[in-house]
Amino acid sequence: MARWPRSFPPYPDPVRPLGVGIVQAVAAHFPQVSKTLVRHAIALWKQQRMTPYLQALIAGGPRYDLDGNPQGAVSLEHQQSAREELAAWRARRQQKKPQATFQPDQPASASDEDTQVD
Repeated sequence: MARWPRSFPPYPDPVRPLGVGIVQAVAAHFPQVSKTLVRHAIALWKQQRMTPYLQALIAGGPRYDLDGNPQGAVSLEHQQSAREELAAWRARRQQKKPQATFQPDQPASASDEDTQVD
């Protein structure tokens, strides 16, 4: 994020779709680090910005390289995939929410009646 702030902005800055091949581009700058670790780091960055990143893909438009320059465009297939992923993610979140149950008002207890003033 510090090295390429235009491509990996910190929260709450807006995110933009990353260029195809961004893992290889980052890995080329860090030959001592495995591509798997680079892939995981980028995946974590995306996961922490799940909704805005998917919304940026859905909106379409250009993808961006490490320096923040346009590099290709978001394909219709990637837009559709992002729509489906966002819908599935929202559905999973809804399932995890505790469901509030309706509790009718309880009648006053005997001790409550003793403390009432007429």
